[in-house]
Amino acid sequence: MAFSIFFSGLICHEGPNEERGSDRKQKTRTSILKDPKDHTPYITGSTFSEVLKTRVTFKGLESGSAVPDKLFTDEQHVPHLEDMTFASVKLEKRSPALRVIIPGGRFTVAKYFDHQAKYHLDGALIGPSCVAEYTLLLSNPTGSKVEVTFNKKTVQLDPDSWLLIENASNGNPEPAGSHFKKNFRFTNGSDIDIATIEETKIKCTASATESPWLATVIQNTHSQHDDPDTQSECSNSQWP
Repeated sequence: MAFSIFFSGLICHEGPNEERGSDRKQKTRTSILKDPKDHTPYITGSTFSEVLKTRVTFKGLESGSAVPDKLFTDEQHVPHLEDMTFASVKLEKRSPALRVIIPGGRFTVAKYFDHQAKYHLDGALIGPSCVAEYTLLLSNPTGSKVEVTFNKKTVQLDPDSWLLIENASNGNPEPAGSHFKKNFRFTNGSDIDIATIEETKIKCTASATESPWLATVIQNTHSQHDDPDTQSECSNSQWP
């Protein structure tokens, strides 16, 4: 059984090349935007949960890049910032974020928001489509324990267990859509160079990858969203 790493919140999954039009088939790190006014990063396992203050690294999991599957890449399930910004915008590798150096494995979607969302960019409509609430990296263990180093310490986890890394919302976005707009800080652009998001009334019926840990992860999530009309604004984003 693979080790399960769940992600939720204001997060950007990145590949080895920041150029527009580059290959989207690999992910090598995840960036958690520093946004203390509206978001708090957490790292949670079966026996601990604490505010994340440093980068995160792994040992005891497969090497190589994480490879997104069709659920991750189809439509705008995990919206790609290249599709959500103007052509002049590029990824800023030194964005204000905590870095997670992710292991190899399969990147997929574990849960969608209840309703689909659509995006508006310079008069063009993108979507509507289902948007990931939780993404999931499934990585094969290489030993009897998985070591996770963060906050100046290392913890050992069972190879068939789980970990949640989230950038939890401290409350509902005000105004609606403002949390998604914060993704511009991963780029060299501004908040007028990125699409606006709007939740629809269309129910999401897309199938996600089943996980025996999902219910437990949801119970341990810290996000304080309580208005379903605004939850899709805090979706994960990827750049290639």
